[in-house]
Amino acid sequence: MGREAEGHAVWRGQSGAVKAYLESGGITLRGEVRGSLPRAWLTGWRVEGEDLCLHSDGEPLVLTLGATEAAAWGQGAGKAGAVAGGKAGGFSDGAGLGDRGAAT
Repeated sequence: MGREAEGHAVWRGQSGAVKAYLESGGITLRGEVRGSLPRAWLTGWRVEGEDLCLHSDGEPLVLTLGATEAAAWGQGAGKAGAVAGGKAGGFSDGAGLGDRGAAT
C-alpha cells in the first residue's frame, strides 16, 4: 500500500503538523504528533471533507490531509492485505489495548 502525506493530526489531546505514513501494518505519525498505530487498533474509518477520521485504541484520531488525499486514504483502509482478529481488512475493535501505540 504505502501512502505518505503531510497534514495536521489531532490525537490524544495533542495537535500539530505531521507526516503520516499509511502502510499495510497501520499508520505511523511523525512530527508534532507522534505515534505508531497498528492496523488492528484502527476502527471507524470515514472521510469528512478534508479529514480522515478514525479511532485508534478507542481514541479519536483526525488527520487533515486535504479532500483528495483523505479520500485516497479512506479507500486504502479497506485494502489491507492482512486479516487480524478474524475480521477482513485487519480491523478489530481494539478493546483492552490500554495506551499502546503512543510514541516514546
